[in-house]
Amino acid sequence: MKAIICQFFVFSALWCPVVAQNLVPDPGFESYIEDPEYSAGGITESLFWFSANGTPDYFHDQYMSGAKPPDTYRGNQGPASGSGLAGIIAYAENSAFEYLSVELLDNLVPDQIYDIRFEINLSDESRSGTDGIGAFVLDHVPHRDSLRKYQYTFRNRYGNILVDTVKWVTIEGQFRAEGGEKYLMIGGKDRNGDLVSFSDPINPDLGFTYYFVDNVYLAPCPNQRITRFELDTTLCEGAQLMLEGLADAKSHRWNKGGVKRSQVIRSSGTYILDNHYDCEVVQQIFVVDFDACDCNLKLPTLVRNFE
Repeated sequence: MKAIICQFFVFSALWCPVVAQNLVPDPGFESYIEDPEYSAGGITESLFWFSANGTPDYFHDQYMSGAKPPDTYRGNQGPASGSGLAGIIAYAENSAFEYLSVELLDNLVPDQIYDIRFEINLSDESRSGTDGIGAFVLDHVPHRDSLRKYQYTFRNRYGNILVDTVKWVTIEGQFRAEGGEKYLMIGGKDRNGDLVSFSDPINPDLGFTYYFVDNVYLAPCPNQRITRFELDTTLCEGAQLMLEGLADAKSHRWNKGGVKRSQVIRSSGTYILDNHYDCEVVQQIFVVDFDACDCNLKLPTLVRNFE
């Protein structure tokens, strides 16, 4: 039996300027239906936004008591700007997660890097704050039965527990589009799909975490750059391999799902990791084969020393 390891790097770079345009219709929840029949599922009163699950809420200063900010039935909070805002249960003990969804103004372009951000505020009508909230960008209408399968496109940083009940906090990042994505969904994942952290209890009698949401933005990143490195390797059957991204990247995203820096693999395949910087993606392409041999080798991690 012999050990085989064959490694080579292929370098390529792509740079192009783009003009930023927010692809989110009604990003500040300003449009509303006149004289709506208010209900708990108030997001249906928005002209563009809809629910992928549960009953996300819609608040506007033209609405009646309870749906009129800042004194809402979900807590006291005014919009980050303008007259409207939305709200979701980002985490619930009974898995009653809520998701804000919207159809974008245009399909996303392959290999285009996009900025994404939104402002949130924790309602004091919550059990605790969490770090588990992010965005999902999809090429199809989000479906309730598929929610557990969806992987974050962008996630708030792990360990960054969002606990401010007074000031609005901006969650922002970037991602590379596969192409054809048309729908944006904002929300959290349950513990089976994500490692979630929580703050100390704010209101121990409640079983959910509720966030107000405003000023959603998704647009091409200007003056973007994509740099690619490829590494081929053959390792032993039955071994497991730790693939790691670049430590100084602002965020990470795998083509096979996941937004953590590292991933343990046990099967052959091509694993692509986007390391995100300011309008730049450094892409690691790991082409891995497992072969019958009597070794256990580790794949080296690319060091970002090419600037």
